[in-house]
Parts: sequence; C-alpha cells; structure tokens
Amino acid sequence: MSETKLKTLKLVSILLGFLSAVNMVLLGIYIINYCLTLAFLLSRFLINATYVGFATAISVALIIFGCYSIYKDHALRGGLCNVIAGIITMGLYLYYTLDLSILQQFGLLGYSLLLPAPISGIIGIIISKAKKNDA
Repeated sequence: MSETKLKTLKLVSILLGFLSAVNMVLLGIYIINYCLTLAFLLSRFLINATYVGFATAISVALIIFGCYSIYKDHALRGGLCNVIAGIITMGLYLYYTLDLSILQQFGLLGYSLLLPAPISGIIGIIISKAKKNDA
C-alpha cells in the first residue's frame, strides 16, 4: 500500500477515534444525568451513575491512547485499544437501551453512535497489517 494511502487511513482512523470519544462523553453525560435524576427514587441508580462514569472515563482514555498510538505508528496497539473502547461503549449502550430502556428514544440513530470506535480500531489494525506486509 502506498505511503499516501496509509497516511490517509491513519488520519481517518484518528478522526473517527476522536468522534467516538465525543460520542462517549455525551452518551455518558446523558446516562449519568438520567440516573442521578432517578436516584431520588431508587438508590441503585446512584450506583449505576458511578459505574457509567467509570466506564465512560476508561473508554475515553482508551480511545485517546489508541488515537495517540496510531499517530505514533503503533497502529496495532491503537487499533486494539479503540476496538476495546468500542466494546465498552456497545455494552453500555445495549444495557441502557434493552434493559432499562433509557436510550430507546434514539432508535436506529443511536446505534450509529456505536460505529466510530470499532471502525477506527479496525482501520488501525489494517494499517498495521499493511505496514507489516510492506516491510
């Protein structure tokens, strides 16, 4: 693969990663606000808000580290970090959509929020394999 295509793929992967970080922060804020609103009724929602806060922080940190790794030519490590962050995001989204129905109002558009992180990770892994094949 040519150097220009690799740089373009790297840029696309990094931009998708940062888009997924923004998605995760906004999704986390929305779920935490909802849980804190319901915490007056049931105390378990206060615990849920704490879990969502930790999961959001871990996911965003993984995405940022993954984008930085892709930028510094460690595409496999960065791709794996972004895929793991995407799995965390999917788990949160599906739990709060299917079990508690907090996020069902977003419909199919909400599921598109899950795509940028795994796609960024898959592109990072593809970049790693392409560089390994060229070497």
